[in-house]
Amino acid sequence: MRRRGLAAVAILIGAIAFGELAGRTAGLHRPLLYEPTSYGYRVQPNQSLRRFGNRVFYDERGLRSEPVADRPRPGVLRVLCIGDSITNGGTLTDQPATYPYQLADLLSRTVRRVEVLNASAGGWALENEAGWLEANGLVGAAIVVLEVATHDLFQSMASAELVDRHPSFPSHPPRFALEELAVRYTLPRLGFTASADPGVTLDSHTAAAVERGLRTLDRIHAQVRAAGAVLVLLQIEQPRGREPTDEVTASAKAALRAFAAQHAIPLVAPAPLIEARGGTRLFRDGLHPNELGNRAIAESVAVALLQIDRPRQDALSSSS
Repeated sequence: MRRRGLAAVAILIGAIAFGELAGRTAGLHRPLLYEPTSYGYRVQPNQSLRRFGNRVFYDERGLRSEPVADRPRPGVLRVLCIGDSITNGGTLTDQPATYPYQLADLLSRTVRRVEVLNASAGGWALENEAGWLEANGLVGAAIVVLEVATHDLFQSMASAELVDRHPSFPSHPPRFALEELAVRYTLPRLGFTASADPGVTLDSHTAAAVERGLRTLDRIHAQVRAAGAVLVLLQIEQPRGREPTDEVTASAKAALRAFAAQHAIPLVAPAPLIEARGGTRLFRDGLHPNELGNRAIAESVAVALLQIDRPRQDALSSSS
């Protein structure tokens, strides 16, 4: 009996050790870290890690981009993509598979010298993005591509209180990989803790919330225009069958289109291309695009950017 007990303990210890090793191999001991800011929160700068086999890298500004100079060199077109988890890609998306990286690849085939930066974080709302721009400026970008998913039209600002309260927004790494596995994945799945993306947990699905969102868009547009840059709106919808079709949502999307038309802002809508290529097959969970979905988004944005007056691009790049 004693031998059986010791054998059981040994097996348990071995299983825990194996689980810890497997978790560390997947990168569970090194999650992406966040910090509170005046505009909610951001990803902590200077992070480079491998997670679930994917490269995840953030530069000294907290951008999911390769390091660049403070200002682009003359003749270099710099594009700033800003958004939430859709633009960011998360740790489930390899760095080169994110839509900003794929956009850079596409543009480089026509625009010889181009830099595409990715300012984003999971759960961000338009107010977080406006705050980021006010705190950091345009980083020398001639074009700003602002992602606006349908839920963004209703979402209020994501609070700094999410840091260390929400399992997806830690400020420091766990002691063990199994600790993160339990806190971030197992317990939420069992219903003990909440872990929903704050970006899709709508607190106000109303016309008043849409008006607030449009005011924030106007605030962003004014800042981009004051810097002499061009704002492009990227409208992201869920695949057919998942995108809400209620009257309030339809009215909100119509208001977005009207806002873009009123201010002569290019509006990119990749939904038709995404549907033509498979709809839900281009998403990993119905909201976040996979590599193929990101490719369709990047292609749609690239077409729109290349239609912007080229002399204006050159002038903006040279004066940045």
